[in-house]
Amino acid sequence: VGSGLRPDTWERFVRRFGPLQVLETYGLTEGNVATINYTGQRGAVGRASWLYKHIFPFSLIRYDVTTGEPIRDPQGHCMATSPGFLRFHDRTGDTFRWKGENVATTEVAEVFEALDFLQEVNVYGVTVPGHEGRAGMAALVLRP
Repeated sequence: VGSGLRPDTWERFVRRFGPLQVLETYGLTEGNVATINYTGQRGAVGRASWLYKHIFPFSLIRYDVTTGEPIRDPQGHCMATSPGFLRFHDRTGDTFRWKGENVATTEVAEVFEALDFLQEVNVYGVTVPGHEGRAGMAALVLRP
């Protein structure tokens, strides 16, 4: 049980430890809606249980991926969508800006992960005094 695994990490974990039941949670601390992947769908962010939705009612709405704006019906109301399971399409929070360029941490991490002598990679942006934006930093774990 934990706070979400990337699909590639999930695959490696199950390969190493066998067919385990993996349970994931998302948004418990940083979000305003929490979801739980309790059925073991790899790569899914999960879904809200009926109990959670009863205690903390919410609706998921459709939005235009280009503008980021909600899609509205002719009366101006936001249009609801049914999730099935939720999945990340683009993890915009996993980006940082450096010298006017957007950098996707996942893209940088994929380049590092292609190196067979690295076991784990985590890429993130850090502030640099006197500079705007964030510089890229990577935490690496070497394979034994």
